[in-house]
Amino acid sequence: MKLEVGLQIHLPTYASTPLSDLLGLARAAAGAEFDQIWVTDNLGSRSPFVVLAALAGTVPTKLGAAVMNQYLRSPVEAARALLVLGELMEGRELTVGLGSGNPFTDRLISRRRPITFLRETLTALAALLAGEELAIGGLPLLMEYFGFAAEARVELPAPATRDQIHLYGGGNGPKSLSVAGELADGVLVGWTLLPLVRLGRLATVLQTADGSARAVGRSRPRRVGEIKISVDRDHRRAREFVRTKAESAAQRSLSLRRRGYDDADLRLLGIDPVDVDSIERAVRAGHDHGDLSAFVSDGMIDACFIAGDPTYCRERLTEVAEVATRNGVHQLMFSELGPDPPESLRLIADQIWPDLLDRAR
Repeated sequence: MKLEVGLQIHLPTYASTPLSDLLGLARAAAGAEFDQIWVTDNLGSRSPFVVLAALAGTVPTKLGAAVMNQYLRSPVEAARALLVLGELMEGRELTVGLGSGNPFTDRLISRRRPITFLRETLTALAALLAGEELAIGGLPLLMEYFGFAAEARVELPAPATRDQIHLYGGGNGPKSLSVAGELADGVLVGWTLLPLVRLGRLATVLQTADGSARAVGRSRPRRVGEIKISVDRDHRRAREFVRTKAESAAQRSLSLRRRGYDDADLRLLGIDPVDVDSIERAVRAGHDHGDLSAFVSDGMIDACFIAGDPTYCRERLTEVAEVATRNGVHQLMFSELGPDPPESLRLIADQIWPDLLDRAR
């Protein structure tokens, strides 16, 4: 199986970048034979569906949302948008990861019962995209959350392109993975892919989804893995981009702890737990989340990002690609390219990815 390469346009990272430049980046990725272009779904950023519609007419590649926040729109509205996107894409694959959004979503909306919400959203979307009638009353959490009448029944005209739309689970906790294995076409392993590879836990995580799929007679879910990467000819500049960006390595290190990574895990990843304690105290004291660069160590950068010059990044990616391929990951999706996204893309396409493909064969 060929190991695919994807580009994620991480919309918060590019909030001040003109849309025309983002479309140009997508065209460059398609020209460099990237297999898929993805967008994120973050409050405070551009609408992913509008960006995907613009991409549908710009690049001849597969598209995807990684991940679509399940709380921001009803499955009825999401299905309507996805079916139109499918028509615009004229048969190309459209992949939609579903999840509850990043941890900072909690500052703006209440993420109620995320596992039940995921289960009901996957169930509703699968029915609507297949052109089936959906009885909203059978999904009580969605009915109450979005204000549907108990007796409401919804049916959408599913075009012939329905089979091109694939639903993936975007949560990486055991319960989310179990639901994905049972109901979804695939699994998106987000930015925690790097820590999972380094700790030797990727296979165990994926087995949760596989076992759930087997239990209901489904085939093994497909797998996409996300890589946060900053590559530049100047090694130090690439790493400083990660250190100082708004959604920093400091926040992600704190997120690892909140996801259940203990102090021993953090040390194995090269992170001093004392440094994470400092971040926690700063956040509790009201420190600006967008300015945590003073707390970022090199270990934090390397735990969650691949950052440096092309030779350094190629060496680190080789290990990840080998482990990912061994565990059935069919695509690595590069995200948060920096510090100069077009140049970073060129370096990946010319100096990194071809070598990784040769090794993966």
